Amino acid sequence: MRYCLDTQEPPGSWQIEPDPRMFDTALVACALSHTGGAAAAAAVESARTWLERRAPQDHDPVARLLDEIPWLLLRGSAGPIDLRGPTLYGDLYRRKTILLYALARSRGARVLSPYTPPQIKELVARFYERADTLRMKRWSHVDLLSTYSLLEALDGDGSRAAEVAERLVTMQSADGGFCHNPVSSAVALLALASALPGSSAHERCLAHLLGAQRADGTFRFCTSDVWDTSLTLRAYGDHPLFARDAAPRAFGFLLKAQNPDGGWGYRSDLESDNDTTPCALLALRDREDDASADAAEKGVSYLLGCQLEGGLWTTWQSAEDLPVEDCVAHVVAALAAFRGPAHRSIRPARRWLAQRYETQGRWTAGWYRNLPYAVLEVSKGLGDGHPVMYSAVQSLRALQNADGGFPLGPGEDSTPSATGLAVAALAERYDVQEPFLRRALDYLMDTQQPNGTWPGKPELYGPRPLVYHLPTNTHAFAGMGLMAAWRRLAAARPEAELRLRASASCGGGTPR
Repeated sequence: MRYCLDTQEPPGSWQIEPDPRMFDTALVACALSHTGGAAAAAAVESARTWLERRAPQDHDPVARLLDEIPWLLLRGSAGPIDLRGPTLYGDLYRRKTILLYALARSRGARVLSPYTPPQIKELVARFYERADTLRMKRWSHVDLLSTYSLLEALDGDGSRAAEVAERLVTMQSADGGFCHNPVSSAVALLALASALPGSSAHERCLAHLLGAQRADGTFRFCTSDVWDTSLTLRAYGDHPLFARDAAPRAFGFLLKAQNPDGGWGYRSDLESDNDTTPCALLALRDREDDASADAAEKGVSYLLGCQLEGGLWTTWQSAEDLPVEDCVAHVVAALAAFRGPAHRSIRPARRWLAQRYETQGRWTAGWYRNLPYAVLEVSKGLGDGHPVMYSAVQSLRALQNADGGFPLGPGEDSTPSATGLAVAALAERYDVQEPFLRRALDYLMDTQQPNGTWPGKPELYGPRPLVYHLPTNTHAFAGMGLMAAWRRLAAARPEAELRLRASASCGGGTPR
């Protein structure tokens, strides 16, 4: 709790940078290596020093590819870049694959692909021509414009490259970057350096990226003040100390961060999404003031307006996105809280969530590589009393390791985040004095660091299938477990005190 109070920012939010990783640092350094000047050269050298000591993520072959290729290109030691994998050009990975293709070509590397260079450019051009009519995430739009402009410049069509880059400039943020995202900003820098060298937009983007480098040489992925704040409120909001000293400013921040369409983006100044919006609503659900009630009504209207014809929701307002279980469950839980658990809008989604468990034998979160997270969050979407929810929560017990903790996935080492989430789910069904829960709580107390928080591992997807670690998430997830136990003990305390007083009045003596 003290850590939360110490790290809350003046506006009332929490926003701590993620831990560094290879992909962001190598990609930005690759982009900067195309820029002349001593400052850019020094930034690249500092990044190289850090990258020399790192290994790529290995939980997924596409994640390894995303980590390895920018680093190989930066080192100049890459042979042919192999982009022939069967999944690389599907809806999920196509944009990232084409980004790697353009990056490799900009470095003069040979690329192995099932598509010829004209076919790749035609594929991107078709999306470009429909860019104004396609529903697309803002940073996806930036990546599309940047990639297409870069491909035209590489093929020698400078006028077409400049025309596309001029559209890109209209999406530049006031700080010189694009969408508060170092990856999108780096790709935009490549395009601007090729199509509009020396322009104000190019110089501002360059200055933004140089200023974003940290002392250790790294470039960090996106921060997420709205998501972090709503998660922290959901974890600690009903603790008296937090409610008194932190919650009022946090609620004020969330109310100010709401977008005109009624939703919330995962960080300020970004478009609304269907995962952050219900989590912000869940953080606000016990508020009874007029401002919160008005915000909730607008948020619910936004979610109802985003529902697909089949009754589900995608995370983004994007034509290429697909529903994922944790996002759908968050929407269902929020609508149940504000419209009632039997509201017709959530019935198809609840059936879908139950069917996913019945056919797969487990739930999978779309945004966290963390099985206890999927179980806790999706079970809240199904609601108390659903037999599938009971089965899913009970299945968590088999995950527990010998040290008392729980892993992100079966057979892995324990982590505080997975343990906190597992405890939060299991404490709803079991007495916290059960030996297996006592061992899990001991694990959380033993792994807590002197500053009050816990060590963490990469588990948040972005961009998928890469994962990264946000310290605020680890702190909230571990805290959810402790708070679940605290609530159960607090609820039991009055009953225990009554039993003790009754015992004393019957001659049982004064209890210790």
